[in-house]
Amino acid sequence: FRRVLFRSPMAMGTPPQSFKVVYDTGSSNLWLNNQKPGFWPWSSKHPNYDHSKSSSYVANGTKFAIQYGSGPVSGVYSQDTVQIGDNKLVDYTFAEVDTLKGLGPAWLIGKFDGICGMGLDDISVDGVTTPLRALANSKALDANVFAFYLGHQSAGELIIGGVDETKYTGDFTYHPVVE
Repeated sequence: FRRVLFRSPMAMGTPPQSFKVVYDTGSSNLWLNNQKPGFWPWSSKHPNYDHSKSSSYVANGTKFAIQYGSGPVSGVYSQDTVQIGDNKLVDYTFAEVDTLKGLGPAWLIGKFDGICGMGLDDISVDGVTTPLRALANSKALDANVFAFYLGHQSAGELIIGGVDETKYTGDFTYHPVVE
């Protein structure tokens, strides 16, 4: 089966700019930091998406805001080419985030540059196409499933479009998703 295996960062733009993202099953939007790293010790040191360096960037400018348990983050929507595994999504709508105070200390010490929501379509802020829906619509996946392997003595993996049968024993039990 075709699958997307994540052991490397996500890329955005042309040429690609690389980012480490949190794959979050509790949200459905993709956003990347667009604040340049600061000089002061308390400033963000995260890489930033710089749309001026991307020939495939398309301005949108619509305001984006999302509320996490830790607080809000906000910015603006944009479009660009995102590379997820070996798959490219052209003109994908995502958010460039410049207000990250809602993440608190997790942002200052965390080793991530954005969040890739893995949740269902109905919780996508502003009805933006989710990364998973965009991959499914592009026919890049054999199945509309994903699986996390939380590594013990090896690196963890995220597989989209199937499962790695070498990582488990037994059978899966499927249940319908309900509201």
